[in-house]
Amino acid sequence: MKGKFILRNRHVFIIDILIIPISILSAYVLRLELFEIFDTYLYSLLWMIGVSLIIKPITYYLFGLYRRMWVYASIPEIKLIFFAVTTASALVSALMYFVLYGNVFYSFPRSTLVIDWILSLLLVGGQRFSFRIFSESARQSASLKRTKA
Repeated sequence: MKGKFILRNRHVFIIDILIIPISILSAYVLRLELFEIFDTYLYSLLWMIGVSLIIKPITYYLFGLYRRMWVYASIPEIKLIFFAVTTASALVSALMYFVLYGNVFYSFPRSTLVIDWILSLLLVGGQRFSFRIFSESARQSASLKRTKA
């Protein structure tokens, strides 16, 4: 299967595609008032969502976040998630701030980059570790049923 694009955890990928705009919109809402987003920062919001929808999944794939069995996640996976999300956020930040800011849009709240990084870390990590939590609770309930029977 050399050279083929393999996406083992398609459901994780789809949820990531949903998490990315939610995280960015939440960062803007936490930083600004809602009416201010649509009056002043709409173009930067849309560009950040578009850039992130391209960069983040590719970065997560290159870090191997779609090739893991998240039911067995532990400390090394926490480190992997941290470095993957940090790298993806750094790439998005560099593109947004150094390339697009001033050329494509002229108003951009830079603190949303930090807020988005924190939210992405929580949401991406939380999504993946929820598989382990659900797996462990299912195993515990199955073992309780066996001991009662």
